[in-house]
Amino acid sequence: MLSYSEAGRTRLLMLPAAEVTAARAAVERYRAERARLDEAGEAGRAALVARLTAAPTGPRPHLSRP
Repeated sequence: MLSYSEAGRTRLLMLPAAEVTAARAAVERYRAERARLDEAGEAGRAALVARLTAAPTGPRPHLSRP
């Protein structure tokens, strides 16, 4: 049995026995790639936060009020 989400709904598909091994391998490849993308996204977010929260390197511009 393969369950997947489509348009916000869970779908179920009965797999023939001959397809189970290939489907399982495909799901594992998907999960591994998803984990790699999640890690890359988190690293990018952490780098952005570090860059934005770093101490200023020079004088801050002053905004003049009219």
